[in-house]
Amino acid sequence: MIIASLLPPLLINIFFALKHLYKHTIKKSNLTYIKLGWHLSITNSIHFLPKSIDKIFIGLMLPFENLAVYSFAILVPDQLNSLTKQIIPLFFPKISKLTLKDFKYTFLKKFILAELLILIIIVLYFLLSPFIFMTFFRSYQDSILLSQIYALSLLSLPSVLFGIIYQRFKIHNYLYIQELIPTTIMIILSIILIAPLGILGIIISQVISRFIFILISLILFHFYRNKI
Repeated sequence: MIIASLLPPLLINIFFALKHLYKHTIKKSNLTYIKLGWHLSITNSIHFLPKSIDKIFIGLMLPFENLAVYSFAILVPDQLNSLTKQIIPLFFPKISKLTLKDFKYTFLKKFILAELLILIIIVLYFLLSPFIFMTFFRSYQDSILLSQIYALSLLSLPSVLFGIIYQRFKIHNYLYIQELIPTTIMIILSIILIAPLGILGIIISQVISRFIFILISLILFHFYRNKI
């Protein structure tokens, strides 16, 4: 099941990479970027794995109606997630111009500001979510608390900027660490918590894995900054 979830995005990324290689002659100067492209294809596939594996666990280990409750619980936070990710590409031009000095001394301040902005969004969602469910999803009032807990995972969004920085400086081993450890922990926690806690166990595993994603991003930032 895990392989089936991981395979489609990986194959899509590989397909477009091979298509590009077929149409263009590889120059030695481009080999570094091609290798980085392969690494990004794999890490992006790992990144999307938790988005599908959670529903597989619920479908296999819980009554089917739980899947509907879970889907509505994550619906609005995931939409906020997608909306926020549409803003992230706006930072690409500035990030592409970042020097190592900028990364060392100013990037962390910008990350903290981004976290504060996301925190405000989460607080607003906590306040508005009962009204949202009462208005649009009256049959799924049980999803309100689950949705509020799941919304805490949005705090990991600014940490994506660290991954973009690692792409910028071609530090692909950091990308693997940043994605693999939280995803592995999420899968393990889901297996452990789903039996005693049900949907709440899946939600908690998602939130914990996202906080670990933040922690690992900060640890990697600290290590790399000290090397500069």
